[in-house]
Amino acid sequence: PSKESICKRKKQRLVHAAMEQENTWKLRPEEFSHQFADFNRLTPQGTFLGGERARKFFQQSGLSYDFLGAIWNLSDVDLDGQLSAAEFTVAMHLIHATMKGRLLPPTLPQALVNFLDSVTHPKLPPPADNHLQKCRSAFVSFQTNNGRGVLGAEAARYLLMKSNLPRETVIHIWYPGVVL
Repeated sequence: PSKESICKRKKQRLVHAAMEQENTWKLRPEEFSHQFADFNRLTPQGTFLGGERARKFFQQSGLSYDFLGAIWNLSDVDLDGQLSAAEFTVAMHLIHATMKGRLLPPTLPQALVNFLDSVTHPKLPPPADNHLQKCRSAFVSFQTNNGRGVLGAEAARYLLMKSNLPRETVIHIWYPGVVL
C-alpha cells in the first residue's frame, strides 16, 4: 500500500474512533426520564437542585470528592451553584460513566453540550397563524392572578390537553428537556 493510502486509513480510523467516543456520551431518552424522576424527588419545591442536597445524593455513588467535584464543575454550566433538571441529568450521566470505568473528560463532551442546548433552546416549528390566534384567545380567557397573564397548573393542563397538539409536543412544553 502507498503511503497516501496508509495515511488515509489512519485518518479514517481516527475519525471513526472520535465519532464512536462522542456517541458514547449521548443520552438515551429512557436515561433522561429516569434522571428526571430522580430530580423531581430531590426538588419537590423548586426547579433547581442546590449543592448540598446534590452532594448528598451524588455521594451515594461511592465516587471520591475529587471526581464528584469535577463532575459538578462540568455539569453546572451556568456556574450558578445549583443544577437544573438538564444539568442534573448530565451530572448523573457522567457519574454512571465514571462508575463504569470511563475516564472523566476534561471538558463537557459535545453530545452533552448539544443535549443541554436542545433543552434550553428547543427547536419547535412555529405554529400556524390560526392556531396561534386560538391559543391566544384561550389564554386570555383563562388569565388569572389579577389579569397579569399567569395561568395556574390546572388551567395550563386543561389548555394543553384541549390544544390537539401531538402528545410529544405537550410533554415537551410541560416538561422542558424531556427527550422522547
